Amino acid sequence: MKRKPDRVIPAVTEAVFHSFLRSWGLLRQAQDPYFARLGISASQWGILRVLQRAELNGDRELPLKEVGERLLIQPPSVTGAVDRLEREGFVKRRPAKTDLRVRHLSLTPQGRGLMAKALTGHAERIQLLFAGLQPQEQDTMLRLLKRLEAHLRTVVSPPPENGASR
Repeated sequence: MKRKPDRVIPAVTEAVFHSFLRSWGLLRQAQDPYFARLGISASQWGILRVLQRAELNGDRELPLKEVGERLLIQPPSVTGAVDRLEREGFVKRRPAKTDLRVRHLSLTPQGRGLMAKALTGHAERIQLLFAGLQPQEQDTMLRLLKRLEAHLRTVVSPPPENGASR
């Protein structure tokens, strides 16, 4: 049986895809040692940062599921990272008052201290990582990435067909 040939990807589309992946990999390579000096992983940083931002917005704790949704991380990955953070004393879990199946997550004083340490020089670090782009180029990149993100959300979770509800 003959195999149907794959569609040809336009060269520029493939180049953008590969450049994006390489850039993401290099960004991770640049950041992993930064997180390692703090004794955490990039995933753990993401969880701590979500909790820290939630606190700044007045939410002392978040449902574990919501933390994963904000980071686009699947529940098993969140649970593993949270287990390690909890063992280190940076976060605490507690059951929700209304539904004992739901777990809420919050920073501990030790976790707040780690975040204060981590955020010292953080803005400068981010600026260093993007110093290769002029501010106007960064604006353009942000606009394009937001468009890509919006499109990818429709690919990951396509809107219902014919107006049917999900």
